[in-house]
Amino acid sequence: MADESRIVVVGAGFALWSGGRCVSAARWGDVVRLRCYSRPARTSRAICAALALANGAEVEFREEIAGWDRFLDAAAGVLPGARAKLTELPRLARDDELEIVVYERRALG
Repeated sequence: MADESRIVVVGAGFALWSGGRCVSAARWGDVVRLRCYSRPARTSRAICAALALANGAEVEFREEIAGWDRFLDAAAGVLPGARAKLTELPRLARDDELEIVVYERRALG
């Protein structure tokens, strides 16, 4: 499935396409939290990114999906504080219990 899936990034947001159709899409402004962690993947581990959206939905991307690097680059440029936190991702390969909150929207007030 990873071979036919891809993350498409545009200025306003991103989408996950699989099998030639869009299965999930969101605007950057809808992201309330981005967290990264690792999971078993075939014979190794894969870094995953889970995005919590303002409507309560959550979208997960895995590093083997085409467009992963472009997605991270875009997130680093759009989500405040994400660039510094993304430098910590290599730590995930060494610690199964580690989860990195890359971005969390601050509540108003």
